[in-house]
Amino acid sequence: MIRIGEFSQLSRVPVKTLRFYDEIGLLKPAIVDKFTSYRYYTLDQLPRLHRILALKELGLSLDQIATLLNEDLSVEQIRGMLRLKQAELQQHIHEEQERLARVEARIRRIEMEGQMPTQEAVIKQTPSFRVLAYRELLPDTKAIPAFFEHVMGAVMMSSVPFSAPMLALYHHDAFRTVEMDTEIAIPVPDDYHREVRIDEQRVMTIRTIPAHDTVASMLHHGSYANIDDTYIALSRWIVERGYNIIGPAAEVYLRSMGDTQNPDELLTEIQFVVEKVPSSTV
Repeated sequence: MIRIGEFSQLSRVPVKTLRFYDEIGLLKPAIVDKFTSYRYYTLDQLPRLHRILALKELGLSLDQIATLLNEDLSVEQIRGMLRLKQAELQQHIHEEQERLARVEARIRRIEMEGQMPTQEAVIKQTPSFRVLAYRELLPDTKAIPAFFEHVMGAVMMSSVPFSAPMLALYHHDAFRTVEMDTEIAIPVPDDYHREVRIDEQRVMTIRTIPAHDTVASMLHHGSYANIDDTYIALSRWIVERGYNIIGPAAEVYLRSMGDTQNPDELLTEIQFVVEKVPSSTV
């Protein structure tokens, strides 16, 4: 059984949306604890959720989606419907480019149902280290690139000495697309103590990221456009091996756009702090 927060990480669907789907009967939890009211899901529920999201991308109402799901649509039928939408989106690609990417991602995930992830994950220890960091609540995912560019511009202007690749931390219990609690952290040497002013209101400060004994890690090769696929693969790996996610998602930019202009050459490590699920857990 998977807690709703972990199911959110695994499916990349916000907890608020999962609760709403439960309320309207579109996707009910496998079990609701009668004492705590906690919702629990199973991996077998992912195909239905993928179909809901794919049909939603077509612009169908939730009532229409419920009717279609009751007809037990095949993967081939859903793929065909999504391809028609893809052709429509190409007519106004500049305005709908991000939506088109989501449709393609949903197609890929439906086609991969039942297949084993190709990425390799590991459990490792991470030491404590000092960082120059700034944390901000961003309105949505579209704000991330400008946020990174603004902060990194200040870092470059100040000639900050990197002691390791930069990283970003997303301080949420579950996946979000709005109100994203995002932190950029630059590892710095022990003898570095200077703050960096981003603008008149914002300042990067020194803090220490603590050591962790159990961190699940997976490498993402290539563009950030399909990084969600690696998040899903890692989240599934964590669940299947009996771990709980207990810390923020971290992205370590081992090879970033500052190192290469070719998106296919980017290399990002995704990390989650985890703990082993006690054997008595539901």
